[in-house]
Parts: sequence; C-alpha cells; structure tokens
Amino acid sequence: MSKLEINIGQQNNSSVYLCLVMFMLIVGSAINVSAQRFKDIYPTLNQADDEQALPMLNAYLKTDLDHPSANLMITMIYDRRYKTANVLTEYEKAIANAQRAKLTAL
Repeated sequence: MSKLEINIGQQNNSSVYLCLVMFMLIVGSAINVSAQRFKDIYPTLNQADDEQALPMLNAYLKTDLDHPSANLMITMIYDRRYKTANVLTEYEKAIANAQRAKLTAL
C-alpha cells in the first residue's frame, strides 16, 4: 500500500468517527430537551392547588420515581387530604387514596 492509500483510509475512518460523535451529540441533546425537569415544573406546582398538582406530580414521578422533592410534595398532598377527610362519611374515598398512594410509591 502506498502512503496515499493509507492517508485516504485514515481520513475515511476519522470522518466515520466524526459522524458518529455528531450523531450521538444530536440524539443526546434531543433526549435531554424532551426530558422534563422538576425545577421547570416546580413554579407551576407551587401555584397550583392539590387537584391540579397531583396529576402533574404523578406524571413526573413516572419518569423519575426517586426524586425527593416530588415525593415530598405528593406526600404532603395526601397528608392534607387525610387531615381534611371525614372518616365516617368518606371512608371509601380515604381507602382509595391510600391505595393510590401505595401504588405510586411502588
């Protein structure tokens, strides 16, 4: 093989590596952009009442189950529901909320 053939082969390899790196950067940035971050939804959650915040928190926890702030907020919502529920008249609702809380915690 001549030096010219070796240089052409090295240029092809480097261009393949460059294309691969560019592809990985584009895909990685697209995944990062589509991922929802807690700090982006926190102001909305902070302004929302419990009925509006609960579905947003449940949707977020499906993507990041171990996020401490999201888990704390959902726990505080269920705690407020527990404190305001009348045990005698809303027994079924309280049990349903407890079962939902248990399922989201798993």
